[in-house]
Amino acid sequence: MIGPLFSHLRAPAATVERREPASPRRLPISLRAGWQRLKAGHDRLNDSRIGDALGLASIIVTFLIFYFVTA
Repeated sequence: MIGPLFSHLRAPAATVERREPASPRRLPISLRAGWQRLKAGHDRLNDSRIGDALGLASIIVTFLIFYFVTA
């Protein structure tokens, strides 16, 4: 009983004509996308053995520079 009542209240679907874009499509290269890639690379390096080895090498080089500068 309510179904036919609501079918009369529905508006017809709108038709929109197709338009050309204002500018050509390009790959979205933005600062946010670059920052996300940099963070993802940092996370991969941080979770790997190579990241641990680079961190250890940085500490050793820092101590060696400190040792030779103060000696």
